[in-house]
Amino acid sequence: MNTTIVAQKLVSLFRETRFETAISELFATNIISIEPTTANLVNETLTTGVSTETTSSMNTVVTNTVSNNITEGVNVLVTEGITNVIAKYNNLTSLVSEFHNLWVSEPIIVDNFFSFTLKMDVTHTILGRTTIEELCVYNVVEGKIVREQLFFTPSNVLVPSENYSSENIIK
Repeated sequence: MNTTIVAQKLVSLFRETRFETAISELFATNIISIEPTTANLVNETLTTGVSTETTSSMNTVVTNTVSNNITEGVNVLVTEGITNVIAKYNNLTSLVSEFHNLWVSEPIIVDNFFSFTLKMDVTHTILGRTTIEELCVYNVVEGKIVREQLFFTPSNVLVPSENYSSENIIK
């Protein structure tokens, strides 16, 4: 599959809230997923209902890999491997009791990269009803997504908690 086909398929599956299918079909086994985070996001959202062993492998710390102008001064969670990315998405979606609306823009495609905006109006089991907006950027190699980078303001999603392990976060 070329980048255009991968982009169109991912957008279509996301619009149907078929996140696990999208990941299983379109993501490479060695996928790297990068997103801004807060301590609260790591401990209360990603780890809710997840065994300690899974949580430990899910929150992989990569030092010095994400030190550039785009992420400077932002805590970043790096998740490596398709199994861990599926676990992350499943945990996030399990905390959504209702999807009120989901908007996914048309993809913008340049060479082996594509992006789209995602906006979700959801009822979250911890936060109540909230709107989450993201810019999603993907890199495709040999017909599979090898890198996902999500941009959003974590403070608009969750309030930081004092209860966290800094091992899960790149600063």
